[in-house]
Amino acid sequence: MIIACATDDNFIQHCSVMLTSLFENNKKEDIVVYLLTEGLKEISQRYIKNIELIYKCKIQICNINIALLNDFPLFPGDHVSIVTYFRLLLPDIIDNKISKILYLDSDIIITGSLKPLWDIKLTAPIAAVPESTSYQPENYKRLQYDSKYSYFNAGVILINLEYWRSHQLIDRFRDYLIKYPERVRWHDQDILNAVLHNNWLRLPIRWNALEGYFHTSFYRNTKLNKKNKIEIINEITNPIIVHYCAKNKPWCWGNNHPLKNLYFTYLEKTEWKYYNPKLTISKDNIKIIIRNILVLLRIKKTLFINIQQKDNNQI
Repeated sequence: MIIACATDDNFIQHCSVMLTSLFENNKKEDIVVYLLTEGLKEISQRYIKNIELIYKCKIQICNINIALLNDFPLFPGDHVSIVTYFRLLLPDIIDNKISKILYLDSDIIITGSLKPLWDIKLTAPIAAVPESTSYQPENYKRLQYDSKYSYFNAGVILINLEYWRSHQLIDRFRDYLIKYPERVRWHDQDILNAVLHNNWLRLPIRWNALEGYFHTSFYRNTKLNKKNKIEIINEITNPIIVHYCAKNKPWCWGNNHPLKNLYFTYLEKTEWKYYNPKLTISKDNIKIIIRNILVLLRIKKTLFINIQQKDNNQI
């Protein structure tokens, strides 16, 4: 099984937790990880080396020349760095003998075996899970393609490297950005969807349980029938991959994600086992405090559904 992920020094704790959850739950698999970075401090490299020693695995650190991504934008207020674009370069980074790779964001937790995902026969250039926002028209208006093709999240993607190479997709991604820079808001995810919108394989939500699928607002505002909503809740109740893709993540103060404890379960197996989120005075934390008060006063609804509550009142 060939895995790719990306990090910088600021995210090394969370990448290490993700890798720990990967190896803890896939001990029977022969796994090679390509870790993409613009450069890691010596102490960060030691953290990765410790994971290699504990799990007797291979993690290859690949230093990326960020000059290759000079054309790719970041925006004010982003909670991502240039690292997010590294996945677009995978066909040129990975050995040509490797025809398939599974890319994983570093803000995820793996709870089970990835072998069924890895074993999927991939004829399309990419396999992914639809975004929870894929039911909203905004993305399609901006990227200018039909909503019937949906819109996927790029945090967990099974990539057909052979297809990407033979169809020179890296050049197509860059060409799209040069031609339509005003359309791109969500970085590489927008570019991938725009170029591949009619040629991707849809995966069940259990392979990328996005935070949006846990929000009560998703079930109130999405025009899905009750059966489909129940199916989604069943998927996120026992996910294989949990993706903390919102700005406020389990390691942030005030996070109430229903599955936040999974992060701390694997954190305890790392160098950061004594880490605890601390309250700092910020606009985001003030908003969280105000929202929690409004929920207690029943002026606002809770942000997250109760995944243990098996009734239809939430949807």
